Amino acid sequence: MLLILLGVAAGALTTVAGLGGGLVVLLLLSAIEGPKAALAISAAALLVGNTHRLFMLREKLHRPTALRVVLGAFPGAIFGGLTAAWLPDRVLSLLIAAVVGLALIRPLLQKAPVVPQWALAPAGLGIGVLTGNAGGSGLLVAPLLLSSGLSGASYIATSAAVAVGMHAGRLGSYISEGLMSPDRAVDAAILAVGLPLGNLVGERLSHHLSDQRSAQINYGAMALCGALALFGIA
Repeated sequence: MLLILLGVAAGALTTVAGLGGGLVVLLLLSAIEGPKAALAISAAALLVGNTHRLFMLREKLHRPTALRVVLGAFPGAIFGGLTAAWLPDRVLSLLIAAVVGLALIRPLLQKAPVVPQWALAPAGLGIGVLTGNAGGSGLLVAPLLLSSGLSGASYIATSAAVAVGMHAGRLGSYISEGLMSPDRAVDAAILAVGLPLGNLVGERLSHHLSDQRSAQINYGAMALCGALALFGIA
């Protein structure tokens, strides 16, 4: 029941703010079951959640941008997932904490310059590798997509498409390296039930929230992530 509720909360958060839900899931699971289990469970569940979000917002998808980013992000996530299997848990926890640190300082940074279309695939490659190692795909993709000119529903839909590619790539690596046990697959399935429900809740809430309120909700979630990350590396 707790996993379903976590999925609902994560799906709603990401649909409202564009990112953050997956990272909350990853950190909570990491604190309970360890980083490798958290990466495997979250990858499978978030693949379902982002596929559903992409279907809901498919008419808003910016296909050229999504394709270019996924061309780099998919193989990068495969490689990152393979390396995550042999990295020590302590190193993975530190990488996850570093991703959370980026989440906390991102709103304080100046607006990034516009990214040319040719640079999307190489940037996606690097993002895919780090996502395979430490999760946080939404956070890492957000600056790239926003600086390429996307916003609003188009940004959220395109982010979901990129996330589908990365989660599929890293999940394949986790399975091949034995990180996805039967028990973890069951947990992922339970969590995946809540994510589409959260997407629907978030879609309804988004019509009643201003951009400023959505940003405040997201930053509050990132503050929670910071506390969880500190707990995980303590």
